[in-house]
Amino acid sequence: MTLNEDEFITCGWDDKKLCRWSLSQNKKLQECDTQHSHASIYDIQKIDERNFATCDGNGQIKIWCLPEFQNVQTIKAHDKAIMQMTSFDNDNQNYLASSSYDTKVKIWKKKTNQNKI
Repeated sequence: MTLNEDEFITCGWDDKKLCRWSLSQNKKLQECDTQHSHASIYDIQKIDERNFATCDGNGQIKIWCLPEFQNVQTIKAHDKAIMQMTSFDNDNQNYLASSSYDTKVKIWKKKTNQNKI
């Protein structure tokens, strides 16, 4: 997931950690333990220039703020694993959609001037 024009990328693995890499410097800049309970990170999605979301196999969505890698919100979004997320804008408002093995698709609206959905 590219986060800004400085060409940073954030990724997550089965070890439940997030890493932010500089593509121009070709090195890891930060690492963070996500505390995604007992499940791996399934998806990472940019919400806006300062915020992104992670989801896991327990149905949780976590909202993160950059550059600190600060977890600003945790949501029990679904009853089963979240398969995928996508973000989109509509009328200058940021949204995040999540789909799950519980057969539901949910759309979350980012709160204005806040780092939460």
